[in-house]
Amino acid sequence: MTTPFKPHLLEAQSTDGCALWLTIDDLWSNDPLEAEVLEDEAHATIRLIDGRMLSRQGQTVRLVELEACAAFA
Repeated sequence: MTTPFKPHLLEAQSTDGCALWLTIDDLWSNDPLEAEVLEDEAHATIRLIDGRMLSRQGQTVRLVELEACAAFA
């Protein structure tokens, strides 16, 4: 039995080490409240690929579980 997918955000690190969040319109924002909330695992996987394409080379891009994101705590 699989565990249900929990909502995630897509995060990247800026060159100065600050978190950036992917918005629904394919922009990076430093405000996590502007981030696209990914509620479906397949869509999250596609957006992860999109985020890697939109990021700067060498920039780490990852999915972060919404409830684990400190900005929403």
